[in-house]
Amino acid sequence: MNQSSGGYYKRIHDYYKQHKPEGSERSQIAIQHRWAAIQKAVNKFCCFKSAVDRRNQSGTNEQDRIDEAIKMFENNEPFTYLHCWKLLKDEVKWSDRMVELNAAASKPPQAAAESGSNNGQPARPEGRDAAKRRKTDGGPDTSASSTAFAVLHQMNDRCEESGQQQEAHMQKILGMKENKIALEEKMYELHKQDVERRATLKEEQLKLTKMDIEVRDKQSEAQLLTAEIGIMGADLEKLAPNVKAYYLAMQAEIMKHRGIRSPTSSDM
Repeated sequence: MNQSSGGYYKRIHDYYKQHKPEGSERSQIAIQHRWAAIQKAVNKFCCFKSAVDRRNQSGTNEQDRIDEAIKMFENNEPFTYLHCWKLLKDEVKWSDRMVELNAAASKPPQAAAESGSNNGQPARPEGRDAAKRRKTDGGPDTSASSTAFAVLHQMNDRCEESGQQQEAHMQKILGMKENKIALEEKMYELHKQDVERRATLKEEQLKLTKMDIEVRDKQSEAQLLTAEIGIMGADLEKLAPNVKAYYLAMQAEIMKHRGIRSPTSSDM
């Protein structure tokens, strides 16, 4: 009593977590939405079942009337909560509502009119004690039944409207999730392409660097050969003695470096 809707469904969710089947997992919001869907369907089915019961007062068994009510219900949508209805139909709340619904449908609210005026004077309102006696004696309370019938229809309408809003909200959430997944997939694909481009660019840069090094090595080798040719082809007879000695030493070093054996006197 005196508890909020959030507190009520939190207690239900705590109970669910303690008794849930293996592999089942529902959030508190999911349980609340599930109950709203069950309540909407079962309330509507109760109306169909009541109409069938009034039409078939005799001659048919309970299962036949249930089957006929299901056929009436499924003209608009499948009825997938028969197991829920079987659990709820014997509960006091649901039984009271069905009694009120049947009483209101079978006896139109005319009590106020029949209690009309006496000699043109308004009828005296029913007193508290008289109302208690009438309820104790089991007399019909058509005004209460009519009120209950109207309240039940209002509950059905509110449940249906709430169910539609919740369904639209869930569809919106699912659409947002689908868009988010598509965006994440696109971002992943773009990231993958960027990584591949970076790897290709790096590979091309490495190739260019290697080619540049090879070109520089060849240029250096060509410059060295040019210098060595100049040293090896120098006319030593025209050089000063000390310069001639330097060139002879350089020529010997070049020949050693190139693997060329110096000619001996026997080779001359």
